[in-house]
Amino acid sequence: MNFHWSAPPTQVRNDIFGRLQEIRLAWKLTATEVGNRIGVRAETLRRWERGTSTPQLYQLITWCGVLGYELSIWPKGQAQ
Repeated sequence: MNFHWSAPPTQVRNDIFGRLQEIRLAWKLTATEVGNRIGVRAETLRRWERGTSTPQLYQLITWCGVLGYELSIWPKGQAQ
């Protein structure tokens, strides 16, 4: 996932959460299935995906992991 970090924080957050929703839908997983694996209700997950609510960092890391991704930060110019 590539994001433009010069964008406003809200846009970056929505880009990340929107991308995670795209991945969930591509895997044909319901919000209930993913929410259960994260430990939240389906409605909570849907609010995160819409950007109307924000998960705690540990929840975001778990959300990424459930979908087979890793949340990483790399020095500028050294993205892996």
